[in-house]
Amino acid sequence: MRTTEYARKLDPNGRLLIPIRLREQLGIQPGETYSFYLHEENGIQYLCIACGDTDIAKARKLLEENGMKVSE
Repeated sequence: MRTTEYARKLDPNGRLLIPIRLREQLGIQPGETYSFYLHEENGIQYLCIACGDTDIAKARKLLEENGMKVSE
Protein backbone atom coordinates (compact mmCIF):
# COMPACT_ATOMS: atom_id res chain seq x y z
CA MET A 1 0.00 0.00 0.00
CA ARG A 2 1.36 3.41 -0.96
CA THR A 3 1.08 5.93 1.87
CA THR A 4 0.24 9.56 1.27
CA GLU A 5 -0.49 11.71 4.28
CA TYR A 6 -2.61 14.83 4.46
CA ALA A 7 -3.99 16.53 7.54
CA ARG A 8 -7.31 18.37 7.59
CA LYS A 9 -9.65 19.52 10.35
CA LEU A 10 -13.16 18.13 10.54
CA ASP A 11 -15.59 21.05 10.15
CA PRO A 12 -18.57 21.58 12.50
CA ASN A 13 -20.83 19.69 10.04
CA GLY A 14 -18.56 16.62 10.04
CA ARG A 15 -16.96 17.27 6.64
CA LEU A 16 -13.36 16.77 5.59
CA LEU A 17 -11.87 18.68 2.68
CA ILE A 18 -10.01 16.46 0.22
CA PRO A 19 -7.12 18.44 -1.30
CA ILE A 20 -7.42 19.10 -5.04
CA ARG A 21 -4.13 17.33 -5.87
CA LEU A 22 -5.39 14.20 -4.18
CA ARG A 23 -8.83 14.45 -5.86
CA GLU A 24 -7.17 14.80 -9.26
CA GLN A 25 -4.79 11.92 -8.57
CA LEU A 26 -7.68 9.62 -7.55
CA GLY A 27 -10.19 10.78 -10.16
CA ILE A 28 -12.65 12.05 -7.54
CA GLN A 29 -15.24 14.34 -9.14
CA PRO A 30 -17.46 16.92 -7.38
CA GLY A 31 -21.12 15.94 -7.33
CA GLU A 32 -20.45 12.20 -7.60
CA THR A 33 -21.41 9.72 -4.87
CA TYR A 34 -18.65 7.69 -3.24
CA SER A 35 -18.99 4.76 -0.87
CA PHE A 36 -16.85 4.75 2.21
CA TYR A 37 -16.00 2.09 4.76
CA LEU A 38 -13.79 1.35 7.74
CA HIS A 39 -10.73 -0.83 7.38
CA GLU A 40 -8.73 -2.08 10.34
CA GLU A 41 -5.11 -3.13 10.06
CA ASN A 42 -2.69 -3.77 12.92
CA GLY A 43 -5.18 -2.30 15.40
CA ILE A 44 -5.50 0.99 13.48
CA GLN A 45 -8.81 1.97 11.90
CA TYR A 46 -8.78 3.70 8.51
CA LEU A 47 -11.64 5.53 6.82
CA CYS A 48 -11.53 4.53 3.15
CA ILE A 49 -13.45 5.58 0.07
CA ALA A 50 -13.77 3.62 -3.13
CA CYS A 51 -12.58 5.99 -5.85
CA GLY A 52 -11.29 6.03 -9.39
CA ASP A 53 -13.15 5.48 -12.59
CA THR A 54 -15.03 2.25 -13.16
CA ASP A 55 -15.66 1.18 -16.75
CA ILE A 56 -19.17 2.64 -16.50
CA ALA A 57 -17.85 5.95 -15.11
CA LYS A 58 -15.27 6.12 -17.92
CA ALA A 59 -17.96 5.50 -20.55
CA ARG A 60 -20.27 8.13 -19.00
CA LYS A 61 -17.44 10.67 -18.92
CA LEU A 62 -16.55 9.98 -22.55
CA LEU A 63 -20.17 10.36 -23.67
CA GLU A 64 -20.65 13.59 -21.69
CA GLU A 65 -17.39 15.04 -23.05
CA ASN A 66 -18.80 14.43 -26.55
CA GLY A 67 -22.01 16.32 -25.82
CA MET A 68 -24.29 13.39 -25.11
CA LYS A 69 -26.65 13.38 -22.15
CA VAL A 70 -26.43 10.33 -19.90
CA SER A 71 -29.32 9.37 -17.62
CA GLU A 72 -29.24 7.05 -14.63
